[in-house]
Amino acid sequence: MLANIESLQGLVFTEAVSMQVAHALGKADAHHRVEQWCQQVVQTGRHLRDVAREAQAADPALSALPDLAALCDARLAAEPAARQAQAQLALWRQAMSRTA
Repeated sequence: MLANIESLQGLVFTEAVSMQVAHALGKADAHHRVEQWCQQVVQTGRHLRDVAREAQAADPALSALPDLAALCDARLAAEPAARQAQAQLALWRQAMSRTA
């Protein structure tokens, strides 16, 4: 599954990146900017992570934001769900051990 997500060159994370950029530029400008980055991704085959990282380094308005490239990391994005699944699995195992 990770390979499938990576094959999309980070475009699956466009919404998260746009929401973060909106904190610095406003919603409409962020949408426009991230749309331009996505066009670069499609045209060049580069990953959104790399395009966002370069844009953030070049634009002082974006420099105060957290690392935009980190938003394009599938493993980081999946961590909250994995933690929740592990917690639920532990509860289930505990309940099952009581009934056995």
